[in-house]
Amino acid sequence: MVSAKRAKEIERSLSASATVGLCLEFNSPSGVAVASDGGVYVSDFENNRIQKFTSAGVFVTQWGTKGTGNGQFNSPAAAAVASDGSVYVADTDNNRIQKSAPGP
Repeated sequence: MVSAKRAKEIERSLSASATVGLCLEFNSPSGVAVASDGGVYVSDFENNRIQKFTSAGVFVTQWGTKGTGNGQFNSPAAAAVASDGSVYVADTDNNRIQKSAPGP
């Protein structure tokens, strides 16, 4: 769980990054998880993907498309990061939790 204060810091950081040239294309971002290394994972609900940023708000990677297969989502509502770096995603409309291996 991210504190309200930390969530505001992340929001400001991501907003600041957007103003310096990053193209952040969210469509109903619905959840934020912060890894122990400071990496920020955002559940992008309507785009059916997870986006990762550095703690400074710099885009790192994204994954997911709409579907029912592995690595595909249908309205991912939340994410959580385990101590080993694995990312768990609440894949709402597919009625499942997906685990992604630690990544970049």
